[in-house]
Amino acid sequence: MAGYSGTPLAKKLGIRDGFRLCFENAPARFRRALGPLPEGVVVQSAWEADADLLVLFPKDRVELVRLCPKLAAGSLEPPPA
Repeated sequence: MAGYSGTPLAKKLGIRDGFRLCFENAPARFRRALGPLPEGVVVQSAWEADADLLVLFPKDRVELVRLCPKLAAGSLEPPPA
């Protein structure tokens, strides 16, 4: 689906052939809004360090702050206590 500019969302996000994607907490309608993906794109169910693109949808500021150290450490897994 293209927005008012006519450019598909996947292209705006820079998604290219063979990309590995992860959408953390994405609403159901987000995948439909992306429209057709380039050839060979894999949507991972969980974020991994080899992902080419991670799109976060934090539910609130608290969740965003909680995720930031995990992203800086290269993992969305809980940091060691």
